[in-house]
Amino acid sequence: MWFIYVIFFVGLLGIDLYSKKRIEEKRIDKDNKFFSIIYSENYGVALNILEGKKKVIIISNIFILMLIGSYTMYSIITTSNYLKNLSLLLIIIGGLGNLINRLTKGYVIDFIKFHFKKSPIFNIADFYIIIGQLIVIILVFLGKF
Repeated sequence: MWFIYVIFFVGLLGIDLYSKKRIEEKRIDKDNKFFSIIYSENYGVALNILEGKKKVIIISNIFILMLIGSYTMYSIITTSNYLKNLSLLLIIIGGLGNLINRLTKGYVIDFIKFHFKKSPIFNIADFYIIIGQLIVIILVFLGKF
């Protein structure tokens, strides 16, 4: 099963980093009925919270990723709850993808904007985090976490 987790981890992290690199290089702007692809640099965290507090963001991101990563490794070793483990990996992959951007560029590249009122701009890593968190919440409510 380790092999599947490694493929999942490397594959999804690669997709996130590649998408950010491509958007940054090509400065692709696309628009359709539901969302736009638009290049944006996020110097904060969700919704630009803590903008300008780079050290605080990086240190807290590393700390949180270490905590979740340690728990995930423990869970992978001790349980066969694959959905739980994959949901935690999604959160880690998303956090790591954004952390890599922040460490190498000083900001996170966002590029997906939905056509809702005052919708923030996201990236693929953000979706990994959101999906992982939703699965965790569902598993907790079902008593399967």
